[in-house]
Amino acid sequence: MLPASLVALVALCVLALVWRRSAARAQAAERALSRHRAALDLLPDTGFLVLDRSLRIEIAAGPGLAGLGIETDSPVERRLRDEVGAEVWAVLEPVLRSALEGAPAKLQLPAGGRDHLVQVIPVSGQRGRADGVLLALQDVTERRRRERGLNELASKDGLTGLSNRRRLEHELARRLERVGGAVLLYVDLDAFKTVNDTLGHDAGDELLRQVARALESSVRRSDLVARMGGDEFAVLLPPVTNREARVVADKIAAAVRSVWPTGLAGGASVGIAHAGGAYSSPAAVLAAADRAMYSLKRSAKMAQAS
Repeated sequence: MLPASLVALVALCVLALVWRRSAARAQAAERALSRHRAALDLLPDTGFLVLDRSLRIEIAAGPGLAGLGIETDSPVERRLRDEVGAEVWAVLEPVLRSALEGAPAKLQLPAGGRDHLVQVIPVSGQRGRADGVLLALQDVTERRRRERGLNELASKDGLTGLSNRRRLEHELARRLERVGGAVLLYVDLDAFKTVNDTLGHDAGDELLRQVARALESSVRRSDLVARMGGDEFAVLLPPVTNREARVVADKIAAAVRSVWPTGLAGGASVGIAHAGGAYSSPAAVLAAADRAMYSLKRSAKMAQAS
């Protein structure tokens, strides 16, 4: 939906088109439009085009048209196809032809390295047919960029830069649905509390960042590494055998040991769960991997005690 201010400007352009149908009112239409150019200039991402049935430009207003290469201060009665590139015209022409038959449309139009949202509105004439077409355009490049940035922030862990739990669960659900399986490695740091207590929380945070880099270096770039929270991490692999998963788990444990503070005991326990089958939801897979990880921890403690 266009904002209310844009709807009002659309109505203005439609009125101007109707006025221009009478030669005697052409100058009055131009004066009416010029009074609103200041308002259009306050909307730098917006532009409007009014085309006749031959798809010639009758009115061009708004700085947002610059992204299509259309100058608003050039003479009217120009053919739109001569003003835009061949790729843009190939997208617009069938939509405009349909609008002349009475079919409105809304489309996304990339042009000049920018993203545009275009609303195409037939302008009805006296005989019940479309006498022309109105195009209301918004350059949404910056808005889309901000949205992508916000989505990225929402899926990233602020401390390590890894994907967060939300992102991992989303990807795990996608793979369960489309790929049919995956392998999850659940990584818990051993004796991390000792690092915080001995060296301070700043050192603990730095260790978490180093562990994040160590995990990334231990797997392929296509594998998803995430921080689940606290001192827990996860790595999402494609469907592999248990032996192959164990090799990766051992590599991860060795990488964590390599960045552990000298003189302090610690490392990582890595649980493995194969998604699919009995574990058909992200929650079930995470729970299974978590259980496997704690089983390793208990086994290690029992071995140390004996």
